[in-house]
Amino acid sequence: MNDNSIDKKKTYTFVFSSIAGTTVGGNHNAFFTVDWSIMPNQPYKITFSYSGEVNNVDGTQIPMVYADFLAATNVYNAGSSTGRSQAITSNFLGALKYQAISATSFLYADNNTNPPIYIASRPMNNGINIQILTNDGSIFPSLAQWVITMHFTPADQPLRI
Repeated sequence: MNDNSIDKKKTYTFVFSSIAGTTVGGNHNAFFTVDWSIMPNQPYKITFSYSGEVNNVDGTQIPMVYADFLAATNVYNAGSSTGRSQAITSNFLGALKYQAISATSFLYADNNTNPPIYIASRPMNNGINIQILTNDGSIFPSLAQWVITMHFTPADQPLRI
């Protein structure tokens, strides 16, 4: 039984491994089933960390993580279009860093590598799709297996999203 009224200040941690998700076309696109109902329905601040196996990447592309929470976020896409009538929200979670070791490299992000994002409520769809793409939106090449840890901390005040 879920009793979401007990502790609305609790931080929730979810671990997503590319091995456990349903991948589509490689490790760059994975879907996970999640029972979000264990969390109270309230605004959250989200931070994440990423650890990946060794990749043979050259650092010429920026790896970017996207997570589809199907909840309103405070992340907006900037664009070159001057005729926009509204800001367009984004599923962007953050960027990854390269770390070279001898002839190999790997991708990572610590909890403080990217600023936190905020969502107006807990996700409602019992699933999440995570994608790792390049800065031009294409599939990140030769992506090794990875683990993303997300921390959902209740936001101190309601958000204007």
